[in-house]
Amino acid sequence: MQLLTSVLLPTYPDPPGSKVASNAVAVANQLGATLDAAVINVDIPDVSNALSSLLLDLPAKIREANAASRNRGKALLETVAAEAARCKVTLT
Repeated sequence: MQLLTSVLLPTYPDPPGSKVASNAVAVANQLGATLDAAVINVDIPDVSNALSSLLLDLPAKIREANAASRNRGKALLETVAAEAARCKVTLT
């Protein structure tokens, strides 16, 4: 039976550094395990009202935060995948 290690990568408010990816892969490699990586993207609902839209343009800020979270998540997964490929660790 193959061992499975997991790493959760939150993207909001601050994503973890790329060192988390290399450490997760190193642990999986040391154990001879498969690595399961999951990104947790933020999904901020639009809860704006007329005043918040007028003063802060809250809907735009929410869209920006959601997009930044998705972009960070994609970059984190690419980093984990590259590191896993380099170390010949199976990534799921």
